Parts: sequence; structure tokens; C-alpha cells
Amino acid sequence: MERYALLVGIGQYHDSLGHLSKPAGDAIALKQVLEQADWRVNCLSGVVTQKELDEALKEFLERQAANQDALIYFTGHGFMVEESEDDRRGYLGTSDCGVEFEGETIVSQRRGLSFGRLNGLIQRANLSSLVVLLDCCHGGLFVEDGLVKQSFKASPDQNFCWIAACREFQKSYAKKLESHSLFTGALLEALALAQQADVTVLSVLKHLNAAFARMQMQEPIYIGAGKDIPLIRQVQQPVVAAVSQENPYQGLQAFTAATARFFFGRDRTIDDLVLKLKDANFVPLIGASGSGKSSVVRAGLVPRLENLGWCVLKPIVPGTEPMETLAEAIADVNPGSSEKTLLVVDQFEEVFTLCRDKAVQSQFIQRLINLPAAQGTAVVVTMLADFVDACLADGDLTQAIQTDAVWLGPMGESELKAAIEQPAIVQGAQLESGLAELILRDVADEENCLPLLEFALSELWEKRSDNVLTFDAYRELGGVLGAVNQHAEEIYKRLAKQKQEQWVKRVMLRLVRTGEGVRDTRQRQLRSTLLAMGKNQAEKDAIDSVINSLVDGRLLVGDRINSEDVIDLSHEALIQSWQRLAEWRGEDRDVRRTIDKIEDARRQWNIGSNKRRDLLDGRLLKDAKRLLKAKHEGVSVAKGFIQKSLLWRRSQMTGVLMIPLFVLGIPAEYFWRQEMVKRDYDRIERLGNRDQGERAAVLNLAGGCWAKKQNRSIPAYLRERIFGNCRSLRNAKLEKADLWGANLSGADLWGANLSGADLWGANLSGADLLSANLSGAALGGANLEKVKFSCVEIGNNEKRCPNLKDIKWDAKTKWQGITGSETVENIPPKLKQQLGLKN
Repeated sequence: MERYALLVGIGQYHDSLGHLSKPAGDAIALKQVLEQADWRVNCLSGVVTQKELDEALKEFLERQAANQDALIYFTGHGFMVEESEDDRRGYLGTSDCGVEFEGETIVSQRRGLSFGRLNGLIQRANLSSLVVLLDCCHGGLFVEDGLVKQSFKASPDQNFCWIAACREFQKSYAKKLESHSLFTGALLEALALAQQADVTVLSVLKHLNAAFARMQMQEPIYIGAGKDIPLIRQVQQPVVAAVSQENPYQGLQAFTAATARFFFGRDRTIDDLVLKLKDANFVPLIGASGSGKSSVVRAGLVPRLENLGWCVLKPIVPGTEPMETLAEAIADVNPGSSEKTLLVVDQFEEVFTLCRDKAVQSQFIQRLINLPAAQGTAVVVTMLADFVDACLADGDLTQAIQTDAVWLGPMGESELKAAIEQPAIVQGAQLESGLAELILRDVADEENCLPLLEFALSELWEKRSDNVLTFDAYRELGGVLGAVNQHAEEIYKRLAKQKQEQWVKRVMLRLVRTGEGVRDTRQRQLRSTLLAMGKNQAEKDAIDSVINSLVDGRLLVGDRINSEDVIDLSHEALIQSWQRLAEWRGEDRDVRRTIDKIEDARRQWNIGSNKRRDLLDGRLLKDAKRLLKAKHEGVSVAKGFIQKSLLWRRSQMTGVLMIPLFVLGIPAEYFWRQEMVKRDYDRIERLGNRDQGERAAVLNLAGGCWAKKQNRSIPAYLRERIFGNCRSLRNAKLEKADLWGANLSGADLWGANLSGADLWGANLSGADLLSANLSGAALGGANLEKVKFSCVEIGNNEKRCPNLKDIKWDAKTKWQGITGSETVENIPPKLKQQLGLKN
């Protein structure tokens, strides 16, 4: 026979009754216990209206638990209404109910669920057995007024038991620093005794009576009939939490739906969000850095709404291309569906920090605000409070913040205590007596301490002894404030021994956006962008190794977005907490702000399909030129973009100066240029094996070919002077050449030997690769659009054809519009399939 339980924990109420901090957590804790004992549990917690409670009880009693064993648990407000001297009626408080007082007496109510209604539903139900547990004030009224007997008089042989936390004239209490109410705490203790023997209704009653024997403030009351009802069979491990090795603390990472069972302390905020979504469809959750916004939404709100039947889309972050990200997220939403749908936009401030196009910012904000009307989708955004000012430029967003925002403040002491203790309890562990109180004192004066607290607890868990988190381990970590810094320093020193400290610094600083009027914030980067800081394959390998070590050490996190690997700081708290990183951030702040702006422009240029309007100009171009001339490491990735901007600027200046330059500058400059060309051809012939001189020679000879097609009206000599040379590289010996990121667009590589060359991220679009040998070449992220392949006659009726044997490419490699692919030898089968070629 199946066993069904309906658990209700209501903590969110209108002002006339006041909020309660314990019910939601109490219901969830009992849910975990019963599910381990094979009960099929439906749990309503936080915000529950009268209609929702009534429908849930009706569905449960008439359908789900019909002819089965049933258990109903309610925790929240209970109250009596004295309509006259002889007429007292009891009610279960729901989130939307209100009451009116005369002195301390409630004389009227609206939208509470009456004991009479509950009695009627139970009378009509056909159950094998029923256990009802009421943890609310005045719950004994139901028992003492004989309503229970009325419910079961039609079935005298039925097994039932009704337990109320207090008499009709009493209140049910909870201590501020305890995780549960007095009644539910004792109930959970009784159920935990299943490790010693079967737990039944009578054994629970015995434990409750013993627990409350010394208390004068409340006295549990019960009534029952029939046989004793078994609740939990004896188990070998404690029922409250089986011992598990999984670390329940999340370090610097946010809680998610997968780790929601470890998330405690934010029930009231979750309730506020659920209540707000009943009336509003665009709800900002605003708080300081480190307040836990992402965790509240991902581990609190999302599971709660899913339990209420919502369809929750995968959360997104705006990133550098917010409109594309949003379009992908809502692609499968059916506007006509009756199902409630939610989209979570985490780290909303990225629309201001990573997307610098004001028009795109405005478009994204308007699309989000109008999404509920257009798609039938509610939206919750999480945002740093520092960026509220930036939002005020948009009238609709300002209105949403003023009317519908939920502000995330610091956690109270009892909430922090739950966040400290409860995850360990869920895993069958505990903190040494008094340790939680010490930790609370350590963070009492610290603002936004949650990431540091969670990280210290995660480290403390790893050092536990016999499933106990100890004082000694806590002191060894340096307490809450020292744990992150100590951990980061250990990883840094380990990498410093490998001579990688400079790469650690450069990687970390690339992941921080230097503030201008606001605090420094994190900024995600493509792994490929970070790797591009390396000048050769050896340096790229070193960077890759450093990134992996920092990810393994939980200082960074990796993700995959739109088929690309993305790297990010594990949490913004790291920016302030790691002292060495704070020192690095204090160096050359103006320069790093400029580099951030150059990178913004470079990304926009890439997104805009290399439009000339997106090239650098004005003061930023001058600053970029200065940094490039100084060979500043911060512009190594943007070097090609800066050079294109400089060349285009020079071309714009040639209109007036063209004739004087042509007349006066030809003789000496022409012969000098020819000598340089001869020197570069000689260097290609002599050098090899990734020599940087070879790379420079190739780029000197063919780096300006990209401009040939676009500027045919300019004489060839002047075009080369403005944009760079475009000389032939026919039959060039470029085995294993280091040409990563090189711009060889439109180059003549007829018959060139590029076997084993590093062409990662190179631009070969429109290049002539007739009979070229690219066997073993690295083409990841390379652009081969409109490349020309073909065989050539080499005499005696023999042909030499392009060779792509063992090339390495990836999803970012561009092949569109290539010609002559059917002539290529040894083309990899997977590439054939990708290009739609016949075998």
C-alpha cells in the first residue's frame, strides 16, 4: 500500500498576522525525512493562498491518497475568531488571509481556511489511515471541540491520530536561534529514532510528551482511534540525514537547483519573490555583491516555482551579445500556452559592463520588459545594487524597480545559523558545539560576508573529523576572513614554483573589469581569447595549464556557451578577498581601463562583421597606438585590430596628400621597400620551425592583401604603402610556421608548404591555396571562407593537389564558400561530412 503525505509550511503573511521564519524550513526538513522512508510527499511552502491550500487538500484527500495511508502536516499561523461569547471558530492562516482585532482578540477574518472546512474534506475522504500534525497556535481547538470525532464517527474502525502542538488557548513557539519550531524540532528528533527501532504514532507521542514535560508554555494534545500507525521502519543510519561525502557547502560558487537541498536561510526572500510574481511579471532582485542573489533565484525560487507547476527556462546571463542570448533562451516558448513560464536573467548588470552599445542595451531592456506581454513569460532579473543608477536612464525599467523590485538585505542571525548548520546536518554531520556561534561572531560586523562564509565552510567540511566540523580546523583555516586569501595564495605559490606567476596575474586581470566610477567587476572571457595572449604554442600551452589549475583550485569556473569555452571568476568576492589580486588591481588602473575599452571595440568589430565604422578612432586610437608601440602585453590580443584601425585611418588621410607623396616619395622609398621584400623572402627561405623572424617576414610580405579587393581604385604602390605589402608566397616553405592569428586574407599561397603550421585563429579568407600542403596544420578558429583550392599541372601529365591530411579544426573554423574542395587530397571524413562532400 502506498503512503502519501501533504506538507504545508506557510511563512509569508500580510501585515495583520506577521511573517514567520521557521515554517518553510520545517516543512522541507520533514519532507526529506519522509521521502527517505518511502512516503510520496507533496510539499507547499512559503506563500500559499487559501485557494491553493483548499485545492491541494481536496486533491490530496479525494484523489491522491484515496484508499491509502495519509499524513497531513501544517505549520504556520493558526488563530481563533470569537464571533460571540459562545461562538469560537478556528482557522489555518493562509498567505492572503487578514484579520481584525479588538484589543488582543480577533473578531473577524477573511480568506483563512476554517477547521470546519478541513473537517468536511476529511469526512468525505476514504482513507486507510490518517495522521494529522498541526504545528500552529490554537491547534488544540480542533481536537478539544470534538471536530476530529465528527470526522471519523462514520468509520469507527478507521485508524487515525490527530496531534496538535498546543491546547486551544495556547500558542505554538519557536526559539529565535533554533532551526525549527519547538514542536517540529521534537517531531524530527522522534523520527530520527528510526535508527534504533520502528517509529510509530505512539512512539512519537511518547517522545513529544517527554520533550514538553518541563515546558509550561505549550502542551501538545492528541486524539486517536484504531491501531497504532507505523510512520518509519527501522533503518541502519539516521533518518534525518544519511552520512554522505558530498560537500554541501558551495565555496565561491552559487547554489543551483541541483544543490537546493543544501540551501538554507533565505525562505522569506523566496516567499517575497513568489508573492510578487502573483501580481507582477517583471521582478528585479537587487542586492549588494556577495548577498547571494544568484543562489536565492537558482536554488530557492526556481525549485519552488517548479513545485507549483511553473515551466522555468534555463537561466541566462546577458554577456557581450545579450539579444542573441535572449533569442536563444526563448526560442521554444509557446506564447499561447496556459503553462506559467519564467525566465531568469542572472547578473543583469552585464548589459552595462560587457555590452557597450547603448542601442543594444536599450533594445535588450525593452525586450525583457515586454516579454511577459509578447511571450507570456515572467522575468526575474538579479542585479548588483551598484548599477541601479545605470537603470534610471530607462523609464520602464525605473518604474519596474520602483514598484516591483525585491531588495536583498543581509541575513539575520537565525538565518545565518541555519545556513551554517543545516547543510552539514543534511549530510549526517555536525559542527562542534559552540562553533556556529563563534563563526557568527566572526562575521557579525562584515558586510556581504556570504561568499567568504560559504568558502570557509566548504574548506572546513574537507577538514572534518568523524563527520564533525571542528574548532581546530576552523582556526587552521584562518577563520572566515582568512580562508579565501590563504587558499588563493597556496594555489599561486604552487604555480609560482612552476615559473607561471606572470600568467596567473595576466589571466586574473583579464577576468576583472576595471571600474570607472563603480567597483571593479568580473568579466567573462572566451578561453580562446585568454590563450591568444600567448605569442607561440608553448606560451599558449602554459596559459591553458594555468587556467586548468585555477579552475581545479576553484578560483575560476569554466562553462560552455554557444559552443565556446568561457572562463570566469568563481565569485566577485575573490576580487576583494585575495590580497595579491587587490594589489595587482591597484597597478596601472588607467591603462587597464583603456585596454578594456579597446577590447570592447574589438568585440564589437567582430560582432559587426568587421565593419569599418567599428574600427578605433580619435583618442582611443591614439592610446591604442601608444600601447602597441610600447609592446604592452595587454593589447597582444587586439594587435591585429589596432593595426587595421591605424591603416584605415592612414588611408583616410591620403586624399589630400596622395599627389605629393606619389611625386616626392617614390624613388628612395621604392628602393627601400624592394630591399625589405628581398630580405623577407630570404628569411622565409633560411628560417623555420616556428621562428618569429619567419612569422614577421610572412606578415610583412602578405599582411596587406586583405585590402587589395576593397581598394582597387588606389594605385598598387600607394595601396601597399598604406595597408602593407601584398606579395606572392607561392611555393613558400612554411612548414610548422607560427602563424596563429595572422591575417593572410587574399594572400597568394599557391603551392605553399604549410604542413604542421600553427594557423589557429588565422584569417585565410579568399586566399589562393591551389596545390598547397596543409597536412597536420592547426586550423582551429581559422577563417577559410571563399578559399580557392585546386590541383595544378607540374609536368609529365602529373598533378599536385591540395593536401588536408590530419588537419585540426573545430566548430569555429569557417569553411563557407570554398571552391575546389573536390580536388583536395586526404580530406578528413568528418570534414567531408560537414561540407556535404561525396565520399
